[in-house]
Amino acid sequence: MCLDYKKEGKFRDINVGVISLIGVGALIAYIRNTQQFFWIVLLGGVVLLLLYIIYVPVFSRKWREKKTAGKKGSYNVRLQNDKIKYGDKNESIEMTGKNTEVYISEKLYVLRVNREIFTIPKRIMKEKEEQELERILRETGSKIVHITIERGEKL
Repeated sequence: MCLDYKKEGKFRDINVGVISLIGVGALIAYIRNTQQFFWIVLLGGVVLLLLYIIYVPVFSRKWREKKTAGKKGSYNVRLQNDKIKYGDKNESIEMTGKNTEVYISEKLYVLRVNREIFTIPKRIMKEKEEQELERILRETGSKIVHITIERGEKL
């Protein structure tokens, strides 16, 4: 899941538009002078670049989803004072107030650090661990959003 899909879509659309215009220009130049092989090579490069821009983000997301699903949806996350260590290789991300958003619901913590998203169910945490997590989040200056879901009356 990409929370920046709106922003990503706009930038991708602009890039695809500009590269498509370059491709159309190369095609017109080749049609005018078919003796210059350079234009057809440029056009092939433009087509490959367009395919890369459009399809690689989709396939990389699906690959990461399958990798997580292959582990039955579980992954290791260790929270330290200002870092999150995750994955098999102990990759780490520094948490700051600028790059960290936390959504807290009745049953779940959702941490978004840069573009990585971590979901921590409250049922697996002890009371002390929840308090420690919230202390770390406050100290790092993370943006915290409490989510409550209420059922309204039926119409």
